Amino acid sequence: MPPTTRFSWRHQYDEGADKVNRVATDVENDEPTKTQQQFKDEVDLNVMMKRMGVTGKDMPAAPQDPRFYGDFTSTFDFRDSLDKTREAADRFNALPAEIRRKFDNNPLYLHDWIMDTTNHEQAVELGLLKKRTPEPPPPVTAPPAVP
Repeated sequence: MPPTTRFSWRHQYDEGADKVNRVATDVENDEPTKTQQQFKDEVDLNVMMKRMGVTGKDMPAAPQDPRFYGDFTSTFDFRDSLDKTREAADRFNALPAEIRRKFDNNPLYLHDWIMDTTNHEQAVELGLLKKRTPEPPPPVTAPPAVP
């Protein structure tokens, strides 16, 4: 038969075990402290909060930036935005290494470069854009004949 082990469970009122454990973990240090008391106000949270102007009263409302409020129901939602961002990153990573190196492996640099119209011909040479075909002029319609 295996030996039985008895456990003595501690509870919050176990004073005898507390005395034994306290004696085993008490540390006495008779050396002078190295704590520099002149810095106590610099680390006191209450002093820091007063210095920042926070009192026990309600905080004033932060000014609202109107750019973040409005009706955005017709724009992309978060999921669509993430999908488009990942697709753009995948397309950039599919470019040849020489082209990515030209833009420091940063798709934002490529975007800024392509948006500059002076770089259109070079972008066509790199195969990033298609050559522009001039739009045909709108057909000229003759005014109706006057009888």
